[in-house]
Amino acid sequence: MQRLKWPGEDQNLCIGIIREFDAAHWLNNYEGKCANIHGHTWKVECQIKSQRLNRQGMVIDFGIVKRALDDILAVMDHNIVNFIVDQPTAENIAKYIYDQMYRWLRDYSINKTGISYFLEKIIVYETKDNYFEFTTTTKDYEDWFTETKEKGAKASSKGQKEDWKKNKKQRSENIKKSLAGEEYRKKVSLRMIKNNPMHNRKNVERMMNSLKKAISVKPNKAELKLLSIFKQHKLDYKYVGDYSLIIDGKNPDFVNIKRKEIIDLFGRFWHSDDNDWYNTKNDFEERIMFFQKRDWKILIIWDDELNDPEAIVKKIATWRAE
Repeated sequence: MQRLKWPGEDQNLCIGIIREFDAAHWLNNYEGKCANIHGHTWKVECQIKSQRLNRQGMVIDFGIVKRALDDILAVMDHNIVNFIVDQPTAENIAKYIYDQMYRWLRDYSINKTGISYFLEKIIVYETKDNYFEFTTTTKDYEDWFTETKEKGAKASSKGQKEDWKKNKKQRSENIKKSLAGEEYRKKVSLRMIKNNPMHNRKNVERMMNSLKKAISVKPNKAELKLLSIFKQHKLDYKYVGDYSLIIDGKNPDFVNIKRKEIIDLFGRFWHSDDNDWYNTKNDFEERIMFFQKRDWKILIIWDDELNDPEAIVKKIATWRAE
């Protein structure tokens, strides 16, 4: 196939691709709505430059660039970006993506094609109206072309081409390892452990406050039955299972604020030996300790006790008298 020739030797040819991923994040040390966990459909635009076309008449194959960028975005897709990027503003996310793509393109440019490619910019759209563009200076661009042109010329020699073909499989594996290999996954895992919001009760509280705005929670049948018992016997407990009250990241079912009392309704099935796939047996003990440490008194009522309202009332009276 004859390579397409365009006039001019010093051409700046640029291609761009746009990809999307869905992810949540929040901002630390920030006063505003973004301090709460929330999500976006992020749009990422990647632009790559070259000074000439390849033998297929392309700057670079769109499909190859898409696969490389998708591998990078896959780590954040349907995830909490705080696990991956510290203080995940659009600016820091763009820098993270740029660094990853820069390393991939550098290897691809020098080792596989001999063509001097340059990552022109990464643009991250947090919303359709808000975006950040990360690029480099003209000097960086010129230095890059000078360096890669020299190495590209060496790679174009017969011996270098044969060496590339011989080790093509290994080089491909090295690229994959650098993007999603064991060491990379280990670093991501360590970052997830470090930034896990569950380690900070205030972060969990922010997450749950965000959730209660996004969903409408109403009492289920068992909770309505218990509310009816409270009303009938004039027991002053309010339903807060709709996330209207969060105590250090945990949401109780019913409370009496003045007396600092909590009543939680538990399902017997979910906390029994019969439920092999959802292991929450005896976790009510941990829940009791959690609230007691925060000076709240807590009583657990089981769903099968709802069949005897009088026994529930006596149980509550005995507990309150303790």
